[in-house]
Amino acid sequence: GCGLQTAAISFFGTTGSNSLTSENYDGSSWTAGTDGNTARRSGAGIGIQTSALMNAGTNPNKANVEEWDGSSWTEVGDVTTANQRLGASGTASAGLAFGGDGDLNGTELWDGTSWTAVADMSLSKHSMYGIGTSTLGLGTGGYSPSPAGIKNTTEEWDFTSTLAAGAWATGENIDGAARFELSGAGTQTAGLIFGGKTTE
Repeated sequence: GCGLQTAAISFFGTTGSNSLTSENYDGSSWTAGTDGNTARRSGAGIGIQTSALMNAGTNPNKANVEEWDGSSWTEVGDVTTANQRLGASGTASAGLAFGGDGDLNGTELWDGTSWTAVADMSLSKHSMYGIGTSTLGLGTGGYSPSPAGIKNTTEEWDFTSTLAAGAWATGENIDGAARFELSGAGTQTAGLIFGGKTTE
């Protein structure tokens, strides 16, 4: 899901089987929303309550991307690699997708129409959390298969005029236990993470 504390949307996931439902939050209660097109779980959502993207997902791994315009879901350009448990940041018109079980260190940039592969992350991992925008993003925590283990590492994404090709740089480690399947919110310079698993 995505959005703000007073205007959020939750979508897809699993209730024992893959789901395509959505719910809207107004700051005090949840209301059933419009169903998407392709049921899945473990994708990555970005955007706001009235304009969002659902990227990839699984069972099996999917490349499908759906865009929410505040009233309905529409299939848009697929990510280049079918993926799940990826990180993402940005908006429905300018997004970033990275890592994941299907493309462990890959990074893709969304321009509102299509995805383009850009610079890889330095560490292959999935189940991290993405914060920020498509130009200044953050991927923190996660699980890496090689070297295997739960990670407390953070990488910062820069796709500004000074780094027009885009690049990842090492950021500050999580201050506390390494974790994966965590959640968070905020920007690259003012973010919050919470929850997650500290053991496999």
